[in-house]
Amino acid sequence: MKFEQFSQQEIEELYNSISIGWNDRLAHVSRVYHLCKRFLKKYYGANRKILLAAALLHDIGHAQEGNHAINGANMVRKILINKEFNQEEIEHISDCIKTHSLKGDEEPSSIEGKILSDCDRIDVINIDTWLSVIDFKIVEGKDIAQAIKECDEWEKEWFSLGTKFYTGIGNVEYKKIQERKKEIIGKIRENSLKILRRGILIHFFDENLEKIFLVKRTKEVGWGIIAGTSEENEEFIRTAVREFKEEANIKRFLFELFPSNLSLAINSNVGSLDILHHYCTKKKTTDLPKINLPNEIGDISWYNIENLPENMIPTDVKLNLMRFIKNG
Repeated sequence: MKFEQFSQQEIEELYNSISIGWNDRLAHVSRVYHLCKRFLKKYYGANRKILLAAALLHDIGHAQEGNHAINGANMVRKILINKEFNQEEIEHISDCIKTHSLKGDEEPSSIEGKILSDCDRIDVINIDTWLSVIDFKIVEGKDIAQAIKECDEWEKEWFSLGTKFYTGIGNVEYKKIQERKKEIIGKIRENSLKILRRGILIHFFDENLEKIFLVKRTKEVGWGIIAGTSEENEEFIRTAVREFKEEANIKRFLFELFPSNLSLAINSNVGSLDILHHYCTKKKTTDLPKINLPNEIGDISWYNIENLPENMIPTDVKLNLMRFIKNG
């Protein structure tokens, strides 16, 4: 499968040296890529080819010393010369990358550059990124209050550089994110929560988006979708890729899993805030699901979305499908 003329292997080779632990650059790029696709639904005048290529390559400059945006702008000229881009398109993509960073001296002038910049900034402060960093700090030995404080201090320092959003959607998203952070902090304090528990759910649909793949775990009565818990310093998307392979024998590249929802739940018994990141994907002709973990998975089956089993573990399949169809 190709992504803006790049194979999975090519993308991994560009980012693998800078995709380690919680500072997983490729995981960040996959989120920015999907955000840009969502923005394209609103900004019809934006050039899809330019924007998505820029999103895919915007952080390759981190592989070199110095300003990563300038590095990346220069690197893409050599990389794209062998792809189906003319010189004007290459320069446009280079300019988007050069102006995307908050730490740069130049501001984006094109709509594609503005969208890329906004999506990059949204991901840096987004709820899942913020909660992941808090969790990583807790793993390092900080209590939850100190972890939140350090994240807030970092964000204030980051915004002191002059952060702004260039599009209307960017500004709306920023306000929503800040309001939800206040809500989450309020819940943590109100319920005296001590830890975060991070995990994923994968909505695996058939080719026609009429059926969903379910598993029946040996220790549970009902059917459920593919799910799992994040390991220490593991990004949500990496958890999804790992669990998909472990539970259903399905291989997916990061960019093939669409982030459809983020749900939160309070577990008073252990004093935790449980964070579940939902992903969607659909079956390929080459997919051959099977039980990989017979001690954990007793059965697997495809169920029609309109006729799900009565004893299914609750999850909003139709909401995630709707978002997948709309923005995936």
